[in-house]
Amino acid sequence: MTIEYELPDIGEGVVEGEVYRWLVSSGDAVLEAQPVVEVMTDFVTVEIPSPATGTMGEQRAAAGDLVPVGQVLFTIEEQPAT
Repeated sequence: MTIEYELPDIGEGVVEGEVYRWLVSSGDAVLEAQPVVEVMTDFVTVEIPSPATGTMGEQRAAAGDLVPVGQVLFTIEEQPAT
């Protein structure tokens, strides 16, 4: 199953974040809660974790891109439970 991860509301009044750097590449295996991308706002830099165990799919923003809250930031191909 493909999970689309939207940039969450990081803080009060924050409407967008800048992708600072990706910590994993498309096709990499990831674990649930593993940091996958760093996002900067005017107030803070945060690590965004993977919502599930699986494979990093499409990265829909590059380093330096501004992403509005609610826009899909990346996808994860979820690993089926065994």
